[in-house]
This record gives sequence, C-alpha cells and structure tokens, in this order.
Amino acid sequence: FGTGEDGTYITANYPIAISDSLALTPQLGYSVGKGPQAFVVSVFDATPDQHYLDYSLTLAKTLDSGLTFSVALVGTNLKNEDEKLVIGVKKSFDL
Repeated sequence: FGTGEDGTYITANYPIAISDSLALTPQLGYSVGKGPQAFVVSVFDATPDQHYLDYSLTLAKTLDSGLTFSVALVGTNLKNEDEKLVIGVKKSFDL
C-alpha cells in the first residue's frame, strides 16, 4: 500500500457470461490492517476502521477485433465516498 505498514487485501469475483461476447462480473474486496487504513487516510481523507469493503459490478462487451468496452459501478463502505461509474476500453493482442 506504499505506507510502510502491513495489510491484506482479499478479493473475489465471478464473471457471468451473458453471451459469447458479453459478461457481467460482480466483485467484492476486503482490506484489513494498518497499511490499508493509512492508505485510505492519505488518499481519500477518510478515517476507516482497520478494515473496509469495496465492491463493483462490471458489464463488458468484447468485439472480434480484441477491443473490450466496459462500464462498472464501483463503491466502498467508506464514509463520505459515493459510488463511481467507471468506463473502460482495452485492447487484447498476442505477443
């Protein structure tokens, strides 16, 4: 976490195929320890307990060209933090 303190982050997600090129992925993350706590204080100016949750729900569409477009609702149980809408584009290719 770049704070000099220890911490642990555990995450779980499960992609649900709606079609061959469309997926819905719920995700839940759990942070615990003084490292995540110090990171949140420095970045978000919030004061969490020594643990907090984050979550997201992402809808992604992959095209034959290797481009993937996504939209995600991302949030956390931190006080004074609203959910965010994140839009993404990525390109996959073979090396």
